[in-house]
Amino acid sequence: AKARAEYMAVYETFPKIAALPIKILDLYSEEGKVMEALEFCNEAIEISPENPLLLVRKSLILMQLQQYNRSISQLNKALQVEEQYKIMKPEQKAYLYYLMSMNYANLKQLDQALQHIETSLQFNPKDKPAIDYKDTLLSRKMNRDSEPAQSP
Repeated sequence: AKARAEYMAVYETFPKIAALPIKILDLYSEEGKVMEALEFCNEAIEISPENPLLLVRKSLILMQLQQYNRSISQLNKALQVEEQYKIMKPEQKAYLYYLMSMNYANLKQLDQALQHIETSLQFNPKDKPAIDYKDTLLSRKMNRDSEPAQSP
């Protein structure tokens, strides 16, 4: 909490330093303060709407709260902001699509999940967790597709 307070003091003085809100969100996460993190993230997005990474972080918080549709919405907003400002590195874009895939998988929309993990791998083809996750999704899809149809 002390470290977070120190970062907050610096952030209040220099709110446009992009790395500061991310660090503060990390500290909220370490402290297990999900709702406080969400509130802070909303404030940071108002101050720096041009930073798509804040929207990605908000989507992570929403995933923790199992609000997958809202998480997807934030990731789509991040893509729109990225289109305009073009600040994300390929690995960050890959991570965004990885999260998108996880949200769709949590909603049991495996085709959408697979589509997004494929996009993730286009941005970062050697990402081992994404490769493994794709294999998991393919396995789940095969199991789902091989199950006999249930009568209504």
